[in-house]
Amino acid sequence: IHSSALRKVADFMMHFEEEEMTSFSPPFTTENLGEIVQQWYADFITSGVDHSLLTDIIAAANFLSIQPLLKLSVLAMSININGKSPETLRPMFGISNNLNDSEQKARVMKENEWAFEARRQFEENQAQE
Repeated sequence: IHSSALRKVADFMMHFEEEEMTSFSPPFTTENLGEIVQQWYADFITSGVDHSLLTDIIAAANFLSIQPLLKLSVLAMSININGKSPETLRPMFGISNNLNDSEQKARVMKENEWAFEARRQFEENQAQE
């Protein structure tokens, strides 16, 4: 974890002490963070935060058990990767296997069935709007 992530953690904690972040939970009807949490928190987790820094923030929040920051950073990551193709995501996460083996692909899909269900629910909510 780089020092820039730890600075972000400290900034988050200082602001959180003054103004707690609005509680949230899925399913979401928007991908606009400013509509889910206060604007300060939306700006905090998006402005000047690239994929590498966001990954470090997630790791730091997880290690330090800072649940509000962990929830916010994971939400930001999910919004960032939503709708991206596997070809785009593989290098972002250092994944080299493209699952050409149908048995392996079926196993991975079964292990991650919850993610497909969450996406289906999100898409249904979007369609209802």
